[in-house]
Amino acid sequence: MYNSLSNGIELSRSANYIKLALFLYLFAFMMLMNASFGIFIKAILSVAVSVQLRLLIKSPYPGGRLNLQYLNEEWIIHRNSQTQIFTKRRLLLNTGVFFLLEFSSPTQRIVIPVFLDQLSSTEFRSIILGLNVNEL
Repeated sequence: MYNSLSNGIELSRSANYIKLALFLYLFAFMMLMNASFGIFIKAILSVAVSVQLRLLIKSPYPGGRLNLQYLNEEWIIHRNSQTQIFTKRRLLLNTGVFFLLEFSSPTQRIVIPVFLDQLSSTEFRSIILGLNVNEL
């Protein structure tokens, strides 16, 4: 991770994301087993849930591998070797476990989930306030 938003903050793996996803997939599997579907349909859906769970465990990044930067009043997001530039940032939801950030520009808008265990407390404050860490 970097020291300031001008250099960028790379979102790390999230153990809380894995725990929450495992809980939800386990709940979905239990609901599937209690459903009144035939055994063949239950087997197919169970395989589909298992494949999704395996893909989730392979990549424990909720919004993908991201690097966030704040330069010259613009938010720059690097994702999968693509760069997107946004002019506005808004906090949509903060649950205490994760928060949703909305980045928007005149032509596009994205919402990114960020779990709190992906960031240090200083990085969290700098993202929320939109400041460099040195300015705090």
